[in-house]
Formats: sequence, C-alpha cells, structure tokens
Amino acid sequence: MSKFLNNHPSALETLILYDIEKWRTADRSYRNLCEMIGEDAISEQDFIDLYRKMCKKSAELTSNIINDIASIRLCIFSDAIFEKMTVGPSFDAISKQFGLEPSDFPSFAYWHHHFRRGNRQLERKSFSDLPFDVLGTIVEKLDFKSQSKLLRVSRGMQSVVNQSVPSIRDIRIDLYSNGFSIYPYESDGKLNMWPFYYLTSDIRRKGFDLIAFGHLERLLSNRRLKLNVFRYIDSVQWMEFDGKIKELLGRLVDRPISIRKLSLIVRDEQIVYDLMKSSRKLEEVDVWINDATVNIDRMAELKTWQEMKHVAFRNPPIPFSTHFLRFDTFDVTLDKITVKDLVEIKQVDLAVIFA
Repeated sequence: MSKFLNNHPSALETLILYDIEKWRTADRSYRNLCEMIGEDAISEQDFIDLYRKMCKKSAELTSNIINDIASIRLCIFSDAIFEKMTVGPSFDAISKQFGLEPSDFPSFAYWHHHFRRGNRQLERKSFSDLPFDVLGTIVEKLDFKSQSKLLRVSRGMQSVVNQSVPSIRDIRIDLYSNGFSIYPYESDGKLNMWPFYYLTSDIRRKGFDLIAFGHLERLLSNRRLKLNVFRYIDSVQWMEFDGKIKELLGRLVDRPISIRKLSLIVRDEQIVYDLMKSSRKLEEVDVWINDATVNIDRMAELKTWQEMKHVAFRNPPIPFSTHFLRFDTFDVTLDKITVKDLVEIKQVDLAVIFA
C-alpha cells in the first residue's frame, strides 16, 4: 500500500464513498485510484472487496469517517483532475456528503489548486523534505535568533544550520569588574537582541553564562562565519570569564575564521597574538594594550601580519619597528624615534604625520 494510504487509512474509504455517491463503478473508481497514486496502492481484488463492503455500509459510515482534511484529499484530486470541477462546486459537493466546515475551505482550496496545476504529490512537503542546498539558502536568509531556534528541530537541521553562513557580521565583547556583555550585530547593522548583558548575580542565578558561551562558541566555531569587526574590551580582570574566553579563543587557532578587522582593548599581548593567529583575511588591527612589553617581532612572524593593510597600537608607547613599514598605513605611539628610524621611513616613501 502507498505511503499516503498508510499515513491516512481512512482516505481510501472516503474516496470509495464519494465515488458511490457519484454512481461510479468499482472498476472506474479503481482505475482512477491507480492513476492518482499508482497501481501498487492496493490490489484490484482487495479494492473491489472493500468497495462492496462500503456499498453496504455507506449510509452509516458517511457521517463518521472524516477525521481530518487529509481524508478527503483523494476526493479533491478526483474532482480536480477527472471531473475538471472548479474549487467552489467541488467544495460544495464534498461538503454536502461529508459535512465540511467553512473553516476547512482554505486547506481544501490549497489542495484543489495544487492538483489542478498538475502536482500529484499527496503529502505536503515539510521543511526537512527540501534539498540540503535549498535549506542552506533559506537558513542563511534568517537572523541569528531564528537560526538558533532551528537547532532544536532535529539533528539534520542542526547540520544545516552549522554549515550555513551565520547572519552575524560584527561581535563586541565587553568585560567589566562584575560581569560582561556580548553584542552581536546582524549584516544590516541591527543589534541582535540577545539577553546578553550579564551581571555576576544574574549569571549565577539563571545560568546565562552557559547560554552566552554556547552561542558564542557555536558562532566562532563555524568556519563560514564572516565578521567585519571583532571588538574585545578586556580592561579589567574577572577571572571566571577571563579563563573561559581565553580557552575558547585558544581552540580557534587550529580553525581560523574570517575577520576583516580586530579592535582590541586588552591587558596583555597574548590575546592579540591569539586572535591574529585565529583570523583569516585580516586587513586591520587596532589595539590599545596595557603592556609595555609588546613583542612586535613575534607578531610579525604570523602569516596574517604579512597580509594586513593597516595596524594601530594606541597605548602605551612602544619602540619603533621596521615591521610597520610593510603596511599601507600604520598608527603607533612611539616611546622614541631615532635618526636611523627616520631614514628607514623615508626610504619606503611613506607619509608620516607626527602629532
């Protein structure tokens, strides 16, 4: 028997009752059924036996057999294809026999137009029935909150979401003495309103830190994430958050993500180094770093340093390095500059503005 009849066992009896009312023979009714859903739906002898049984009980069964609109789907198919009936007369005829309500009309009309357009699928396709690439295209049109909700639909949908490009384009993380904030921005610049401002008391009471890090980790673990700006402000130390974010960023080293610009206010250079190492297609780095022992030589060994176009070190003053000369532009606060440094700058034909 067909999948449709297995899912809707009363549909066949409903069609037979409808055909009996229209004085269709068992032979014609069976031929119509085969054309609608295939010859393997039911054997001809089994159909004829059921037809005869329904003829004897048609009066008592007609008012009780309908349990949902799917039960009359074959009747709609028959009217639309074989009788060439328009939706209004078909609805009236089927309603007269099976007692449909006016509220059933929208669903009835959908299936009638569906069959009249030449579609023969008897089951409405669900979201998960769509091809993987089509699902991916749809998912990428959604905002991040909607994408996150789809993760709870099924494992297959989780796979689609996790392999789709997230809608988030900018991420800002602010660390305070008693909590932290995460600001994710959509591609249109709109702030995605997650409940992501967390004071310590809220975190401990509601477990919001787990929610925050769950979303953030999923975002940063997606190789297809394309960030315009990643901004991280870590001017104070809050040990619980500090360890988690460094652990998360440390895991990204082996799975770099696309970040165009890093904007960082940090207490030491290690997180700058880790983020630069974890970035692909990095063009700009803007850093305010509270550590005078910045090792520019170490950073200059990174592949991303060779690919960037601009770098800025705001504070505190650092020694001049010839590694800055490879950029299109650079903005640094220097503790001093020598005549030799000036000669090297002149040789690369850069315009330098001294404040």
